[in-house]
Amino acid sequence: APIYHRELVQCLQLGNYLQGGPFVVETLLHYMAIEMLRRADNSMDLWHLLGVIMRVAIMMGYHRDPDNFPGTFTPFESEMRRRCWGFLYPVDIMFSFQFGTPRTIREDDHDTRPPRNLLDSDLYEDMPELPPPRPHTESTFVVFMQARWQLSRAFGAIHDLRLAPRTNVDELRRAEM
Repeated sequence: APIYHRELVQCLQLGNYLQGGPFVVETLLHYMAIEMLRRADNSMDLWHLLGVIMRVAIMMGYHRDPDNFPGTFTPFESEMRRRCWGFLYPVDIMFSFQFGTPRTIREDDHDTRPPRNLLDSDLYEDMPELPPPRPHTESTFVVFMQARWQLSRAFGAIHDLRLAPRTNVDELRRAEM
């Protein structure tokens, strides 16, 4: 595993990851997952790493729904970008809460929709269009991602209120009710 970790870092460096490019955000997320497993708890280093990943993702337009740019992304690429953002968005809120910092991106800063409730086997690179989503009663990994997305939106709003410089205690109490 240390060899894999070292080579992953080398690939990111050789690929000039701060400039973006194909699979850079996904590779950075993979790197962050490895770092999370290597540490006893979430450290401030992981929060900094997430900040880099969020900024690269924003620079590459992950915060904008692919449907806003017809002809730019295939249906498969669009869904993969939504899944990637569907992971990043809640993690940004959770890390921000954990470290008592403002989140990197707020509701008005993005318009990417949550991914569709589809199995991985429903997707393939050359697909002409995305299939209709499966019902929410069908348990897939994406159902969890969609639920976490909705909870994160509410939690993010509360977190924003909590950190607002002019928030008073009465506003917080009303928000909790």
